[in-house]
Amino acid sequence: MENTIDKRIDLIGLLISEVTLDTEKYSALQLSASNVHAKELLKGIYLDKIKHKTLLEEMFFNLSHKSFLPLTHNKRQILDYKKQLQKNIFDETDNAKFFGSLYTLFDNTPYLSSLFIIVNDLHSHALTNLYLYLKV
Repeated sequence: MENTIDKRIDLIGLLISEVTLDTEKYSALQLSASNVHAKELLKGIYLDKIKHKTLLEEMFFNLSHKSFLPLTHNKRQILDYKKQLQKNIFDETDNAKFFGSLYTLFDNTPYLSSLFIIVNDLHSHALTNLYLYLKV
């Protein structure tokens, strides 16, 4: 049982680091958007990423009884606006599949609803990136 909890804690720590990178990516991408509508849509994704990070940090704390200490990380290189949107479509879809695969690991726990929220947002992010990509 303890080993499973340790694996969950390690996994959530990695996910927090990934979501942190995504937050930074969307913060930078907002600056590249050419119109106010696109900037607002990207800001919405950015705010969702902050929410995801908070949910994951709460999961981490509840499982480990410790606050998450961020790892030092390299920033992701942002591609040109259109290429980044295209990449984001696939990244968000892959992330939704990954978070969805965690349902069984966290089945019958209070964390399942947090995972549902994140997966739902990730699907929405993929569609938003597709919309913005088609508008460029």
